[in-house]
Amino acid sequence: MAAAIRHRGPDHTGVHEDGRFCFAMNRLSIIDLAGGNQPMHSQNGAFSLIYNGEIYNYRELRAELADKIEFHTASDTEVILNGYSIWGESVFSRLNGIFALAIWHRFSRELLLVRDPMGVKPLYIFQGQDGFYFSSELKSLTVCGLANRADATAIAQFLCTAYVFHPHTALEGVKQLEPGSLMKIDANLQWHTRKFRGLPAYRVQPPRSVEEWRCHARQQILKAVVRQTVSDVPYGLLLSSGVDSMMILAALREHGLAQRLQTYTVTYENETFAEHRSVERLAADWGFSNERVTLTGETVKERLPALFHAFDNLELLPTCAAIYEVSRKAGQVNRVLLAGNGGDEIFLGYPTYRATNIILRSPLLGLFTARLRPIAQFAPVSDDYLTTAERIRRFILAAESDPTASHMSWRHVFTQNDLREIFVNPLTAQLNQLFAPQRRFFEEAEVKGYRGLAKYSYADLRTWLLDHGLMMWDKAGMNASAEIRVPLLDLELLDFVLAMPVEVRGARAGSKSFARALFADVLPSYITNLPKKGFQAPVATWLRGPLGSTFRQLTDSLPTTLVRPSLIERLWRDFHDRTRDNALKLWVLGSLAGWAAAHKVDLGC
Repeated sequence: MAAAIRHRGPDHTGVHEDGRFCFAMNRLSIIDLAGGNQPMHSQNGAFSLIYNGEIYNYRELRAELADKIEFHTASDTEVILNGYSIWGESVFSRLNGIFALAIWHRFSRELLLVRDPMGVKPLYIFQGQDGFYFSSELKSLTVCGLANRADATAIAQFLCTAYVFHPHTALEGVKQLEPGSLMKIDANLQWHTRKFRGLPAYRVQPPRSVEEWRCHARQQILKAVVRQTVSDVPYGLLLSSGVDSMMILAALREHGLAQRLQTYTVTYENETFAEHRSVERLAADWGFSNERVTLTGETVKERLPALFHAFDNLELLPTCAAIYEVSRKAGQVNRVLLAGNGGDEIFLGYPTYRATNIILRSPLLGLFTARLRPIAQFAPVSDDYLTTAERIRRFILAAESDPTASHMSWRHVFTQNDLREIFVNPLTAQLNQLFAPQRRFFEEAEVKGYRGLAKYSYADLRTWLLDHGLMMWDKAGMNASAEIRVPLLDLELLDFVLAMPVEVRGARAGSKSFARALFADVLPSYITNLPKKGFQAPVATWLRGPLGSTFRQLTDSLPTTLVRPSLIERLWRDFHDRTRDNALKLWVLGSLAGWAAAHKVDLGC
């Protein structure tokens, strides 16, 4: 199991056995390179700890503990261990960081599993007939033959949205530990879980001007970025032309941390998707180093086996290829990489928010647009980046009178009706409950006091960002033996931003106008005035070129007991005739086949 994920920590492998219990850890050395190896044991021998991640406030916690316990290393690992020895489980709510950890209790014979509040680090769990297993990646389970059957609900979720909704995984019987939760397992394999920290409830704040909100938000971002640069090895920045990573760059520069900074930008041959020109112009103006990573269809074809292997919980939207490639290049130089994940969710940057806002204001519009769906299917097909016709088509096809249903539908690949048509077994029960794991977070947001677009921002943090974005970036980074940190999801920063009025942080939904203004005195106008461009990939161009025959073989290899070959044939025919925009549908079908083959997973469902 440890060998299957050696890429996550090539510097040291530690194993601890205690009777019928055993765990192992692959370490990526970032803090206290010499003294932080794991498993680490408490001074009285009662507890043993392994963990993946980083604690950004470990120095402050160490200072609190210094008069109560003796430290023998300078690592954050020992801070967690000693904090647990002194404070018990309350230590976890004190940690500002990203982590998945396991603590073995030698005397009580109990195992404790814990996952960070935002779920930046994955933690998979599986109870088999002969034991309880856990790992940071699913391949630890598939390579040992512990779990090798696809989960039917997860496959339907993947075909609908191109990712799997937690707590499900792509494998039958395997679950994810919920973010901000801990699980105790006793010697009889009985277990229970509890939440130790989640996103905060909405708190009404004293009135402030927009300028005051900007000033405070900027200070919080500056603190978060500096806090997350803690490292004993050089760090780099994954930099796009978007405002999120640019804010991180501006914050680093303001603190004098950008002079020798190495940045990395992924781009494509299709100019409508490319965004390297403004980045390279800024690198020349500000004097930092930027490496352009150009991703071609030929490169993607070469990387396909590695992609299917790396993204083992079906984190296989086409952008996974770009994230994989830029992480691969960056990881050769930097073991720590900062990224701008979360900015679109907290500052309402996606076009999705603009569309949802329209439905919130005019629910009857959803009913009206339903009549236009047969026409929308025939909108002009283009391989370029998100044309106006494509935006209109997506709006019409997804709009409902229910804003929550619309919000989830904007990102559909296959609709539920599509799945009823393409599946041999329609999985009616599963399809009816397909989005239940996501709907609960919209309900949770309302219970916590979030209204209007704030509810959708909250839910996206718990669904789209967690299950798609964070897991994809973690797998890509760790596959390259690099840790990707996300300063805009710093817990202290989130507590502040989520308390802001949504009409301030999300002004002109979809525009990021509030975020653009935060560092407008530092960033040049050719950056802050750039139109919003989502992170997407030219998958249609790839499928019409180098990937076409490969993906045709993959889709044809799907078991006929799962999907109807005639429907796949029609998808390809309409794609080549340019009568339907089927590129993403063909990508997810082919990726499903490639993933199953890579991990020897039975798609019988």
